[in-house]
Formats: sequence, C-alpha cells, structure tokens
Amino acid sequence: MSPREFNLASGICEVLQTVKYACKLWEQDKGATIHLVVSELYNLKEKLEKLEESQDKYVSKFAKNLLQCVEARLPNCGTDNMWYRMAHFIDPRYC
Repeated sequence: MSPREFNLASGICEVLQTVKYACKLWEQDKGATIHLVVSELYNLKEKLEKLEESQDKYVSKFAKNLLQCVEARLPNCGTDNMWYRMAHFIDPRYC
C-alpha cells in the first residue's frame, strides 16, 4: 500500500468512525436509546460537514455523500419523526 493509499484509507476510517460511534450508542441492550437519536444525528452531521472540508478530495466526497444519505434517511437530524422529538424533549440528561 502506497503512502497516498494509506492516507486515503485512514481518512475514510475517520469518516466511518463517526457513524460507528453513533451506532454503538444506539445498539445498547440494557437501556433506552431513542433519546440519543436526535443529539447523535446532530453530532454526526457536524462531524461529516467538517470532514467535507478535508484537503483529500476522496474523503471530502465520501463524507458529503454519506451526509446526503443520512439526511435522506433521517431529515433534519431525525426531528421530523414525532417519537424522536418527544424522546429528545424528555431526555433524562437534561431534566
């Protein structure tokens, strides 16, 4: 693997780490996680927007396309879904 390919792979891994972190939070078995959806989607959106400005054009394009897919699946950080909005509103971290 050339140094350029290694840098590309590490950049792609950085993008995917943001998604992995959110998914790991949501897949808990012993507790409710619906209240985490809106906040983690917002965090994910911020991180992907930051990575869109990467100097590496492939990482930038990958982050942009991934963000578009997330927005298509859960627009407005999931706040269009009534259940996600209600769960975020009564999030125990903020009560």
